[in-house]
Amino acid sequence: MLTIFAVPKAFQPPFDLIQNQAIDSWVALGAHVVLIGDEEGVAEAAARVGATHAAHVERNDYGTPRLDSAFAAARQSSDHSVLCFANCDIVLPQELASVAANLAGAHAKFLLVGRCVDIDPTDVHTPAAIAAGSIRGHDYLDWFVFSRDLFVDLPPFVLGRAGFDNWLVWEARHVGAAVVDASDAFLAIHQRHEHSHLAGGVAWAYGGPEAQANIELAGGRRHLYSMLDATHRLRSDGMIVPRRSSRLRLAHHAHQAKLVAGRVKTAFGR
Repeated sequence: MLTIFAVPKAFQPPFDLIQNQAIDSWVALGAHVVLIGDEEGVAEAAARVGATHAAHVERNDYGTPRLDSAFAAARQSSDHSVLCFANCDIVLPQELASVAANLAGAHAKFLLVGRCVDIDPTDVHTPAAIAAGSIRGHDYLDWFVFSRDLFVDLPPFVLGRAGFDNWLVWEARHVGAAVVDASDAFLAIHQRHEHSHLAGGVAWAYGGPEAQANIELAGGRRHLYSMLDATHRLRSDGMIVPRRSSRLRLAHHAHQAKLVAGRVKTAFGR
């Protein structure tokens, strides 16, 4: 069985609708859902769907939840062999559970990632809107399905800031896990929203001091990988096949470094 865990924001508009829709999709997979943290409405959201509520999560000096603490709380709340960490704005597809089970049978260590289509929260149940949505880039990592023995000893990254998500792909590659990109087989849904919950907005999330600290903990931008660094890809017919290295991946790394540097310069004038 699969355990899906997340650290929700406070259940206030617009995030109450966004998060409830995401959580409902996880429950529909038959997964064990673990909601972590003590933000407003988290306990009630867990009770509504019969999820586990793990109230405690360590935070940094800004009050931002820490990744290592969240992962530890999920493991303490579940003994399942396959875990999924998802941002709480992500609607996961029905195919995910069976794909995760197949991967667990084929690989001792694995990480499954995939791209998302970006739509408005009110369009989550509208097929035409989903089909017309824009697909997020290869470096936007919003959900991670992984074998339980991965990511046990994590640096104290903070959530919702640049760096930690791309590092998880690097770390999986570093320890020899199979990294599978599911984008050819299915897309998850990212519910579009602004960063009004952050005083510094999106510039803070990508270029603020917390993001900079995350990148330093990652060992620099050379350890920020994307889906193009996957060792395998999941085909539309369900077959998992090796992915060869390509010039596209190398070009993407160069582009990503420039993009991050540009965001920092734009946000902070340096």
